[in-house]
Amino acid sequence: MSGALLSRKYRSDAVGDYSSVEPLYRVTTLADGTSDAIVKAIALKQFSECVSRMAPAKTLALFGTKPYSNDEDAAFASLQAEMSHCLPVSEGQQFGFTRLELRTLLAEVAYELDMKLALGMEATETTEAQN
Repeated sequence: MSGALLSRKYRSDAVGDYSSVEPLYRVTTLADGTSDAIVKAIALKQFSECVSRMAPAKTLALFGTKPYSNDEDAAFASLQAEMSHCLPVSEGQQFGFTRLELRTLLAEVAYELDMKLALGMEATETTEAQN
């Protein structure tokens, strides 16, 4: 749903510039004993945020495709460099996810970034109007 909302919002407009938005997913330290599932979930959110920030227009183009279509294949292929750069893998560590999971994660995080951008712009406009 997040991807569809963004596709509709930016159908005729340029996608937002997320550089002013504070990072959504920061992990400075994880408590000892944190489950692998939580570590993976956070890493995948950070990965999705990195890709969405590096290539917002390409990420948005992905959301305009039908799952498992040739267009989706092309959209994922266009994001290959960004995905390779952003993948948070240490030596010996592996992550596995399906295309649908990745698409969903990218949509959720891109939507969060877009909402933070909109709220930040709204707050700035309110502050400027009060001055």
